[in-house]
Amino acid sequence: MIEDLRGAVDNLTTCHRHLADLIASPAEAEQANRQLDDIVLAIKTGNERLETAERQRQQWAATHAPGMDMVVALKRIDQMNQGHLLEDWLQLQPGIEVLHTLMQRHQEVVNRLAFYIHERVNVLTQALSPADTSLYASSGKTAPGSGRQRSLGDA
Repeated sequence: MIEDLRGAVDNLTTCHRHLADLIASPAEAEQANRQLDDIVLAIKTGNERLETAERQRQQWAATHAPGMDMVVALKRIDQMNQGHLLEDWLQLQPGIEVLHTLMQRHQEVVNRLAFYIHERVNVLTQALSPADTSLYASSGKTAPGSGRQRSLGDA
């Protein structure tokens, strides 16, 4: 049970680190798209694997330690069986925290990208007023002569 969780957490952490590397230094566009597709598929598969491992852990806990905290249950089982389940569980926790942090960061990146894309689409699709005669320059700023204060660069 704990080994399944460890494998799933380690796999997902590796996937998210690959994603962080790709975000930090993107490759050529076509190659980056393929890499991103591969990473997203690996993360999806990793999430499914983690979900399965967590379901197994919950079933194990319901069977072996109903209503008990996981640490207390593992401590009792270790005392009865001279095992090391609690130690393994505690060693897994830092990896879970690293994965959680990476996932949060990537969710923030995705949210920011979605916001900026939405802003750009709004700028491009909103109806122009008849008084708006500005042109967008390559810098992303509008040329003077417009009462409108938005530009592609502002989005």
